[in-house]
Amino acid sequence: MLPMLNRAQGGTWVWMAGPNTYNEPPVYGIPGVPSTTNNPPATYESANWVDLQGNFWVYGGFSPSNNVFGIEAPYCALWKFDPVALTWTWVKGPDTTNQYPVYGTQGVPAPNNTPGSRSYGTITWTDSQGALWLYGGINGEGVGEDLWKYDIGTNEWTWMSGSDFADETPVYGTRTVASDSSIPGCRSECTAGWVDLEGNFWLFGGIGLNDWSYGDLWK
Repeated sequence: MLPMLNRAQGGTWVWMAGPNTYNEPPVYGIPGVPSTTNNPPATYESANWVDLQGNFWVYGGFSPSNNVFGIEAPYCALWKFDPVALTWTWVKGPDTTNQYPVYGTQGVPAPNNTPGSRSYGTITWTDSQGALWLYGGINGEGVGEDLWKYDIGTNEWTWMSGSDFADETPVYGTRTVASDSSIPGCRSECTAGWVDLEGNFWLFGGIGLNDWSYGDLWK
């Protein structure tokens, strides 16, 4: 005889925010000011995070409705969503598309630094200090192999490592041996990423140059 199963509320979805139509353009509002009328654009494969306070963040993404003469036009704005207040905030970045990265000096944060337009599976992590990180994705120059950190408190991006050129192939070095010259190379469509208990970032696979699909694991 099977045991009796007492079930509470089943798995249900609740529409929490955003329009109930498709291909909607963004409503930016005022930078840094949350509003129930603000909303990011309808996008494909934006970068995304959850911060240590439980807020949701999205960056960039490509909108089919925003093609310019048939040319894809990814966004480059950073947004925060408060799941308690149900408000979006346009935090940083222009309200335009197709922006190239501004790298600045590697390892040095600056107000004008930006990863530029990004879409197609940028890999992301949130570290133990609450900073938001991203690697690769398709930018205005091609497929990136650059690593970026965003500091929420200072509202600044830092180019941390990788090349400021796109479409670079991996440099593997010796397996399991760390090296300053090793790098996963350009990656897009890469959504398998983790942070371990020591704070290391890990990524698996993705698509590189010439649509090559990888099955490699990096730390």
